[in-house]
Amino acid sequence: MSNLKIYIGSAWVDIIDRSGKVFNGSAWVPVKPGDHVRGSTSWVPITSGISLPQRFFGTGGPNDNMYDVASGQRQYTLLPGGDDGTELLPLWIFLHGVDQGGTDINKVLEDGLPLVISSTGQLMKCRGAAPQLPSGSWSERLDLIDSCISYMVANYNVDQNRIYLCGLSDGAAGVIAKIIQQPTRFAAYAISSPPANGMAANASLIKDIPGIIIQGLQDQRVGVGNVAAAVDALAAANGRIAPLTQFHYDGDHSYLEWNQHLFNFTTAANFLGLNVEDWMLLHSLGRVQEAGNYVTHAENTQDYLHYLAADRLTGMLAASSDKTALEARLATLKSAQQYGNQRIILAFGTSANPATGNYTRISATDTGTTFTNLVDSDGNATAISFVCQYTQWAADLPGAGPGSYHGLPGGVFLQSRRVYASNTWNFTGLPAGATCRVDIFPYYKTESGTAHYGVTGTIGGVTKNSVDDVYNVLNYLTWDGVAADGSGVLSMALNAQYPASSNDGGLCAIMLTINS
Repeated sequence: MSNLKIYIGSAWVDIIDRSGKVFNGSAWVPVKPGDHVRGSTSWVPITSGISLPQRFFGTGGPNDNMYDVASGQRQYTLLPGGDDGTELLPLWIFLHGVDQGGTDINKVLEDGLPLVISSTGQLMKCRGAAPQLPSGSWSERLDLIDSCISYMVANYNVDQNRIYLCGLSDGAAGVIAKIIQQPTRFAAYAISSPPANGMAANASLIKDIPGIIIQGLQDQRVGVGNVAAAVDALAAANGRIAPLTQFHYDGDHSYLEWNQHLFNFTTAANFLGLNVEDWMLLHSLGRVQEAGNYVTHAENTQDYLHYLAADRLTGMLAASSDKTALEARLATLKSAQQYGNQRIILAFGTSANPATGNYTRISATDTGTTFTNLVDSDGNATAISFVCQYTQWAADLPGAGPGSYHGLPGGVFLQSRRVYASNTWNFTGLPAGATCRVDIFPYYKTESGTAHYGVTGTIGGVTKNSVDDVYNVLNYLTWDGVAADGSGVLSMALNAQYPASSNDGGLCAIMLTINS
């Protein structure tokens, strides 16, 4: 394909620079295996042995890549590897920040996902579009987002159940304004450093759209408190999927924040163990398809928390043969060894346990209290005990809301127990030498850009740290394959992440899985 060229009136250019399409006299059509081109003496077939590479171009293609012909506005278009235009594929739309607008289309490449793709060659699975805003704010030109989508739908085979929005700074504000304007059109969104833009006030309207929100705590241009209020409102609105939220200690209003933590797949934190694109691809306006994606993901990872998330979404479906089939797959998954073991979930605080599920609420405020006969996730009393350390936080943590986190009811996470100085927290009464998995859910809500809060844990000789200010319990630490000692004791050495300072950490839940 790289040797196949067409004449554009002034020069011969590679067809792949023209988005893999040729003009047939009335329209641009995709070049695909089985088509022929005229050689010097005969028609030559385009063979299937050569795959189209990923293409990311700002000029060329249908309408010379003008997504808004009336105003002449161009965009960068991405076609993933092998895309000949015939396959039904999802579409992501990226909205740039305020400094990348204007008429020079290459300015779109200065930041965010387009910068990562163009500078690192990061491969994508979706078709992509990065439109350029001529001037002003995206929130004032939502019509241009519609023009961009219309351009892609008209010229490529777009799965309109899976259109995703992402953006940074002013682009993030545009994403918020657009999902408020059309809350049933988009399958998911991801934003970084978003200005206050009506998100909290419209939380009940957009609560069912899965979202990722990234914010730096040292951002001097975007009010951290406004973002926190939006996250709290979304969580309290009890949507289908709680917002995935990360606040970063040292993050400023810059590409280092949004590229490192969201758009660059090699450095960004995982979301359900996925990069941001694969996480988006889980979601669809076709709810059966979306629940099926979650079930498949849980089957692939064999992770109990992923199973719970899939089970929750499947349970929300209307009765149908598709739902019955997904429920059967989940039942098979639950009976597999990974999910058939004994599991104990501890929640901290004086609040009541959630109405659904079986949990043990650790409510005492004194250090060293032993809680006996812990209940497992099937509701059975066990011989296992737990010794907690340090005191309870004085008040409920805002933002937890009634919704589900990791498939667990939000009520599990309402309160937290402090982690301060060096403490040993023990499970006792386990089978001697039992192999276990421990999941720790840190939680501390803060809007401070200088004070670092978090948790350090050492279990089975392995030390792990919470890497962010864990906001709304959407990150957790996992130790797998750790063993109880010969007396049936499993010790966890827990500490605030920065013990040299006066900062605190907090735990809102611990999950113990006994594998053998």
